[in-house]
Amino acid sequence: MANILRILAVHCQEMVAVVAPQLTERISTLLDDSIPREIEKVSVELTSNLGEVHFTEFNRVENAIDFLHSGDLDSIFLSTDSVSLFDPPPTMAE
Repeated sequence: MANILRILAVHCQEMVAVVAPQLTERISTLLDDSIPREIEKVSVELTSNLGEVHFTEFNRVENAIDFLHSGDLDSIFLSTDSVSLFDPPPTMAE
C-alpha cells in the first residue's frame, strides 16, 4: 500500500510540475495590487417576495445606476398576461 502511495505522489508531482510555472504567474498577477482594476460589467439581480427573479447586466456603471434610479423597478415583475402561482391550473380544451 505504501508503495502505491509513493507512486501516486510522484505522478501528482509530475502533473503539477507541468502547470506550476503558469499557475504561479497567474496567481501572482491576481494578487498584484499595483495593477489597476476596471469594472467590465455590472450585474443586477432583483428578487421579489414571490421568488421571481429578474437579472440584468450593464457594460457601464452609470447605466446600472440609471436603471436602479429609474423608479420603474416595480413594473419589472408586474405582468397581467402571465400565469402566477396564485392562478388556477389551466384546463386542456377537448
